Amino acid sequence: IQSCWSMSSSLLEVTRATHEELERLQRMAVEMMKHPPQTHRENVRVSHQVAQALSKIEDTAHRIADIYEDKTGLRRDEAASNTAPLGPALYTVFYDRLREVKEYHRRFPDLIVERPEDYVISLITEPDVQFTGEESHGRYLDLHDLFAQYINLPKDIIGIEDLSKFDYMRYLDRFYVFDTTSIQKRSANHAYRDYVNALKDYLISFYRRAQPLFDLDKAIIECDKEFIANWGANGPENNTSSNTEAAPGASSSSSSDPLYCEHCKKKFAKDTVFKAHLTGKKHIQAAGGKSGNSDDKKSTAIKDVSFVEHRISKLTELLKDTINESKTNIEKKHARSYKEIEQDLLAAEAEEFVEEEEEEEEPVKMRIENYPVDWSGKPIPFWMYKLHGLNVHFTCEICGDYSYAGRRAYEKHFQEPRHAHGMACLGIPNTRHFHEITTFKDAQTLWKKLQEEAKDKEFNRENEEEFEDNDGAVFNKKTYEDLKRQGLLD
Repeated sequence: IQSCWSMSSSLLEVTRATHEELERLQRMAVEMMKHPPQTHRENVRVSHQVAQALSKIEDTAHRIADIYEDKTGLRRDEAASNTAPLGPALYTVFYDRLREVKEYHRRFPDLIVERPEDYVISLITEPDVQFTGEESHGRYLDLHDLFAQYINLPKDIIGIEDLSKFDYMRYLDRFYVFDTTSIQKRSANHAYRDYVNALKDYLISFYRRAQPLFDLDKAIIECDKEFIANWGANGPENNTSSNTEAAPGASSSSSSDPLYCEHCKKKFAKDTVFKAHLTGKKHIQAAGGKSGNSDDKKSTAIKDVSFVEHRISKLTELLKDTINESKTNIEKKHARSYKEIEQDLLAAEAEEFVEEEEEEEEPVKMRIENYPVDWSGKPIPFWMYKLHGLNVHFTCEICGDYSYAGRRAYEKHFQEPRHAHGMACLGIPNTRHFHEITTFKDAQTLWKKLQEEAKDKEFNRENEEEFEDNDGAVFNKKTYEDLKRQGLLD
């Protein structure tokens, strides 16, 4: 379509072609969603292709809207030129357009115009979506790396004393649960901030890969608005003051004590010691850290971590079913022996291979008439169906256009009654010479040739029977009788 646009300077043609592209994209998206996928992997692949089509539809709709908005005024000018009054001006406009088209084709004589349907199909590419083995094409979460990162955080941050009893299964139960009382400690720890950001990025990435048709951006925007509204209603003071710890042994009236250092949270017994403390390095560092924008920085860090944690909580609500399925999958793995796990891995590999092979062949299998079955009455595996060549059919015109599935049945039928009856109807013996002959014309041509060869091989008494005279001379029958009648032989 792009090449078609360049062929014409008419904005009206560009508008028409854009509308056509939009309609073809819509039809393609409907066609892809019309047939439900047979496997989970196929469902993910089709969902990504539909998402591509929807994205192209949105871009095309924006292009059409820009054309109708007509910021440059080209559409208005073209409409005015197309509505020229009758008279010489009308023919002038027509011949000007014709001259432009001829000039374009003169400059590009070998231009190949792409068909609109081919161009639209080329817009939808095969999605390159990568999943880990644990994720199983979007069925389960793979949080093992984040679990290792989590258990290496300080114990006072994660609130777990005995990590020996904390396994991956328990991590799946609590990775989205956050304690609001220790937010100040968590926000001050760089390793924890890296962890929650990595967890948030993984959940977003997984959801986009597993559910491409879901409007995740809209859900994230609503989640952010909800957090901002709650944070503005409660105020950052409520988040920081509730986590502020008082100095050990300090009472509520300590701030009014002239020997109490508010910055260091420490009370001194003597005035001389307190004055010496005010000039000390520790007090200067504590006072510098507490002054200026220190409270604002701490509040910002708490807000940032709370913001990320709130996103994680909302994402886990969307992934609730996937989390439960991940737990079930882990429980199954723990309940299986090594041999069973190995068999499951082999079965998963076989399933992946079958999915790849049968992505296009499975619908064909369902449409095959008289599909062969095994001894139990169940359809044979499709790989066996192809191994024996049952997907290849041979038609025999002599047998009444009967079709034979597979090479073995085809070769065997030449000695069967159906083929022999067809040959007898043609008046031709069903001999080995006619093996692999399936059409009337070929059979009759070969039969005629065999008859001619047989006639040439027949014994001709006139020409091939030999006679010998008294002198030992050998003649054929005709020559010998002629010479004998003439009395030339003794």
